[in-house]
Amino acid sequence: MITISAAILCLTLAQKPAPTILGREFLPTLGLVTLSTEGSRVDVRMDKDGAKREESFDISGLVPHGRITEARCGSWLGEEIAIVLAIREGETTRYRLALSVFGRQRVPDFGGIDGSHYLDPSQLWFLTDPVFESTGEPFRIVAVNDHTNASDAFEITFRRGWLSRIEDSAKLEEKVLFNSCGGYYADVRKYSVFLERGGSPR
Repeated sequence: MITISAAILCLTLAQKPAPTILGREFLPTLGLVTLSTEGSRVDVRMDKDGAKREESFDISGLVPHGRITEARCGSWLGEEIAIVLAIREGETTRYRLALSVFGRQRVPDFGGIDGSHYLDPSQLWFLTDPVFESTGEPFRIVAVNDHTNASDAFEITFRRGWLSRIEDSAKLEEKVLFNSCGGYYADVRKYSVFLERGGSPR
């Protein structure tokens, strides 16, 4: 009986899919950051000068039926990370930010944090409300730029569609979020400029 149970356990482990690597970014203060996912869970690995750090969070507590399909990160507040997530919920994709809270000494500067938006028991990750949502073909997360490495500002670019020199029907949609007063706010657009443009090339 023990042998059969052990065999079933080994077979289950062997069939478990490996995490999907969503991307890698080099951030000056954190080194090479690798993002990987399994369903609703995101693993964050940081490698700098031989030192490694691993953190993770799961969105299922706040987004029960969400599945992460894309993620991209950028530096924020020096040693913090802003991760932009594309989260699929049925036919809709919603785009949110997961912000790290590694440096707790900075929290009072923003007037505290809404505890209902923490993603993990250790309170190291904060999830914002959706920046926007879309149906049909999802938007790509093109860039997450920190204008000055130590600042609280960031700019995020999303695109859908492609330009083409051959197809007259080609269309490109673009959305840009610029946040100049970034804190741990659920409504990330509160202190942001949000630009939307798109159409066919001329």
